[in-house]
Amino acid sequence: MYIIQASSLGLLLLSGHETYCWMLFFAFFTGSIDAFDMPTRLAFMQELVGPEALHSAMGLNSTNFNLTRMIGPVLAAFLLNHLSYSALFFMNAASLLPILFVYRNMDVNSVPAPVVNRNPFREMKSGFKMAAHIPAIITNIVCVGIISSFLLNFSTYGPLFSDRVLHRGLGGFGSLLFFIGLGSMTGGLLAASSSRKVSQKSIFNFAILSGILLMMVSYITIYALAMALFTFLGFMVILFMVNCNTAIQMASPKEYLGRIMSLYTFVFLGCTPFGTLFTSAVIEYAGTSNGLFLIGALTVLLILLTIKTLWAGKTHTGT
Repeated sequence: MYIIQASSLGLLLLSGHETYCWMLFFAFFTGSIDAFDMPTRLAFMQELVGPEALHSAMGLNSTNFNLTRMIGPVLAAFLLNHLSYSALFFMNAASLLPILFVYRNMDVNSVPAPVVNRNPFREMKSGFKMAAHIPAIITNIVCVGIISSFLLNFSTYGPLFSDRVLHRGLGGFGSLLFFIGLGSMTGGLLAASSSRKVSQKSIFNFAILSGILLMMVSYITIYALAMALFTFLGFMVILFMVNCNTAIQMASPKEYLGRIMSLYTFVFLGCTPFGTLFTSAVIEYAGTSNGLFLIGALTVLLILLTIKTLWAGKTHTGT
């Protein structure tokens, strides 16, 4: 489906009939593909590598994601000096073809055939109940929603911070994204190289430290120091995301894994647009530095509240 999406958008741009409505349609199309693709791959990863290597696989997956986020924009900007937009989308579609070959030759014989329930709403309801019943799942999913809403909106507060606080304009924003990506890639590689299971307390600490780092960087006007803190922020966020995802998968019963990872994807992707709107409103009302400080403080407060109500409360009552 990604090949169809990229090829169709390339043809549209080549024909010269692109409009704002068409761009909205393709954005919706991409999001719809993500909604099916992401939970399927996440749930299938444990079957491919086994529970022992799941943590390393998640770390490598995150490293790959952040490496492409660092290299992709730079490569696209270079190619646009020599090629058209449509050519880039055709190249994107062609780059996905080897993945079809990999999927075709992948050994999936060990994966048991799923039990098909004819009532999808009943399956969704049972998945929600199972997720809510296990503290390790519901607590981590809520924490993912908080981090996704407030800290992963780099493209929202990054340009404002670069322009209004650092006074570096778009060039500074590009550097900011690079250093966040560098920290994220380092965190992903560290997580992939570690075979030791990270405790739930450490996962909570990663989330809290991420919020504190945003509070710290919000008033920094020294460029080098700001880049160092954003590198550390990217590092902490990825450590949280990788270990949080692993904890959710390890706590999920196999028969519910697909549904729970769908819920994870829904929260991970679905909270970001609302968080973007909220973050933008806070920054416009309070100012860039004050707004980012408030967003970081709110992140820490909500994480602590989640730990107290969903983790400590449920584990103490034995539910």
